[in-house]
Amino acid sequence: AAKSALEQFVNKVLHLAAARIQDMGTRLLLGSKLITQIWACMKCIINTLSSTLFLGRHLDQLIMCTIYGVCKVNRKQLTFRHIIEQYKRQARASPKVFREVRMRTAEETPQDIITFYNTIYMPAMRGQLYAVYQSAGALADADPLPTSTSPFRGSSTQSPQRVSAQ
Repeated sequence: AAKSALEQFVNKVLHLAAARIQDMGTRLLLGSKLITQIWACMKCIINTLSSTLFLGRHLDQLIMCTIYGVCKVNRKQLTFRHIIEQYKRQARASPKVFREVRMRTAEETPQDIITFYNTIYMPAMRGQLYAVYQSAGALADADPLPTSTSPFRGSSTQSPQRVSAQ
């Protein structure tokens, strides 16, 4: 029973991440190749690195960092400022998400998302970002971003806090 509950939780996080990635991808005018790479990296974070990168952090922080990282390795001109501007337009977006990101421990003073990206996210994800970039052709057919299969009621871009309350 515990395993199925954990699997159910991971599936809900994956579906929420897919909806948030799709929404941000549309807002940022990202092509399907970039969205597929972002999805592949986020699945890696959720399925394997979650204990380190997720600990005490918001899903949207990791999505924004992944969008920036994937665009950077693909040499797509996109600034964190523009990502944040578009994030603010999402349902239930909070400035705290990009202004106060947990660093390594709860005792450390939270920093902004760019500091988190440079000091924690990029060192942890550099290899994965480049691996996904190099296998971009194979990814397109292998595992597309899920679309209308969300198990959530209401808006598909609800914030993680809202989903956990359902």
